[in-house]
Amino acid sequence: MALRDVPTSTPETGRLTRAALRARGLRVAALPVRTDVDDWGAALAVAGEVPDGRFGRAVRRIAAGLAPYAQIRATAAGPSLAASDVP
Repeated sequence: MALRDVPTSTPETGRLTRAALRARGLRVAALPVRTDVDDWGAALAVAGEVPDGRFGRAVRRIAAGLAPYAQIRATAAGPSLAASDVP
């Protein structure tokens, strides 16, 4: 199976992705499991787990751009980030 044919957001996505990458001769290493980011609340939750990482910084930049329009809060799924929290 080619990587482009791997279905996303299924219980098999990880296994099939690893198999497709290995079939191309690539080395694959396991990393810590993170939340699947499908919406803003999930993005805030993942950014809160690793706030100083690239993803956390990117979410803060986006939040800063949205701050003039509304206060940003995550759902019950994760931590919140208010406009006042953005440096």
